[in-house]
Amino acid sequence: MAAGRGTRMAPLTHIIPKPMAPLWGSTLIAHGIQKLLPHIPHLHITVGYKGAELAKHVIELGVHSVFNTEGKGNSWWIFNTLMKKSR
Repeated sequence: MAAGRGTRMAPLTHIIPKPMAPLWGSTLIAHGIQKLLPHIPHLHITVGYKGAELAKHVIELGVHSVFNTEGKGNSWWIFNTLMKKSR
């Protein structure tokens, strides 16, 4: 849901990252995080496009850590986030 630049949502996504799109008085990603946090003790996300802005937003929502993977492929972020942290 949060991956990608959101080109089909332009021009909104030229200003804000797609996960921060407004939804019911909050943001798209905030709704997902609010549903997950009661069930997942430590929530970690990856960010890319407009990553600094999105990272600030999700940390304020209670996410435990953020990995910036902009410009990296799927195999890079899987190895350097999921696999590396589970060793």
